[in-house]
Amino acid sequence: LEWLHTAVALDPHNQNLPFLVARDQHLVGDHTAALASYGKILDTNPQDVSALLARTQVAIAVGNFELALKDSQALLE
Repeated sequence: LEWLHTAVALDPHNQNLPFLVARDQHLVGDHTAALASYGKILDTNPQDVSALLARTQVAIAVGNFELALKDSQALLE
């Protein structure tokens, strides 16, 4: 993860890097950080389908079914 944070710092306009950070946070089990990272992505692009779907998966993993439902409904809109 450290190299991804470095990459984000070096290229803050690269829109793919924040998603990779969030995905890796999820994969290593840092669900709180992953939810926050996906949230930042969705703050800048609320219709990002990949981020909505991924955040839904993390929300389910941590038992936040309200957020999972909200994101799932946004995917259907």
